[in-house]
Amino acid sequence: MSTPASDVGEATRLGPARNRRPRATTRNRLAAWAALLLVLFVATSGTGLLADRAVRAAGQEMATSAAQMSDNAQAIYRSLSGADTAATGRFLAMASPRQRDELDRRYGEALSVARQRLADSSALTGGDPERAAGLARISRQLPVYTGLVDHAQDLTRYARTDPKRALLGAAYLREATAYLRGTLLPAALDLWKEEIARLGEARNGARVAIGSLTALLVLTLGALWGIQRYLWRRTRRVFNRGLALATLVMLGTLGWLVWSLSASPYADVRLGAVGERLRAQQDLVGVERAALEARADDYLRLGGDSTAVGSNELRSRFRGNAGCDHPERPLSGALTRRITIWCATYDQEIHEKERGGRHEEAVVAALPDGKVAVAYEQFDADLTRAIENGKAAILDLAEDIPVAPEGLGSGTVLLCLAAALCAGRGIWIRIKDYL
Repeated sequence: MSTPASDVGEATRLGPARNRRPRATTRNRLAAWAALLLVLFVATSGTGLLADRAVRAAGQEMATSAAQMSDNAQAIYRSLSGADTAATGRFLAMASPRQRDELDRRYGEALSVARQRLADSSALTGGDPERAAGLARISRQLPVYTGLVDHAQDLTRYARTDPKRALLGAAYLREATAYLRGTLLPAALDLWKEEIARLGEARNGARVAIGSLTALLVLTLGALWGIQRYLWRRTRRVFNRGLALATLVMLGTLGWLVWSLSASPYADVRLGAVGERLRAQQDLVGVERAALEARADDYLRLGGDSTAVGSNELRSRFRGNAGCDHPERPLSGALTRRITIWCATYDQEIHEKERGGRHEEAVVAALPDGKVAVAYEQFDADLTRAIENGKAAILDLAEDIPVAPEGLGSGTVLLCLAAALCAGRGIWIRIKDYL
């Protein structure tokens, strides 16, 4: 076996005993370079797989899913609040079969919508246990609420023949409302917050993964250049074909990565726009949730479930939730006018009549087709329309996000494997010279 020419002079001067030392040193250095390249190839392959997953998680599918899940969460919250308002209203409408039937219908429809949206959301989780956990929690808790309402309903049937049982039914109804507000509604609100947070995490994860993969590719190219420079100086300026081919493969990998992710900057911008729209939508949804609570409090007050709270405090709580004193809220002029009408009608038809001892008239105003109910429903219809328009704009933005590239992870792994084989072949040829 021939000895590299660069080592001949040193071997002649130092003799056979010292000739083995530079040979062993060169062999060890080559082995170290080989180990470094192996680590870089493995790390680049693994990061390529992670980047593939991260880019898909921050693509069109994820943004559309987040928009739909957020809308479902809002609909679940609204439906549960509507069901509770209808259930409480039925207690007030004991003497009016027509209104009671209407509230029965609203209660059933609200629960049907909530259950349907839960099922639709489950289909959007994609097997993600974290996304499914919140939905499963609401699904488990919903029968507890409906059970309390049903028991209260059974007891209130005896209002005329057994007043004590009717009072017990009212207590169960209060318990149902407390459970809904303390457990179910916060869980529905968490669904919305989790989707917005998940969207931001997906965006940041894609940025980190793409940056890490690019850095590792550049570092691997640097390591290939470094070992070729070392061998170039040790072997009379002779190219190592295996390493040169590995370098070309990695340059191709970098170019292919740039081409595959050419739409990523645009996708990142659009994903950020979806997140901003969702946060803006959250303001409208917050207004709706406060209004739903104000509407539910009307029935609780009229049903005698808030006797521990003074009428002025109840009115103050209503005005805070309805937004009567907050014209600076992010609402259109039309919605602000609707709120003003609703608040004025509430003061005239419920607050003043309750203070004047005209309870039955206040109840009639609050029940379906009453003046307060009509004023609220007009505001609610306009607000719902604004929320639906916001939802449509978010879905349009999400659908405009480019689809994630195909084969980013598997392609990176295959190219790194090819480069590793070429580099290993080239280094082994040189190591054999020093055995």
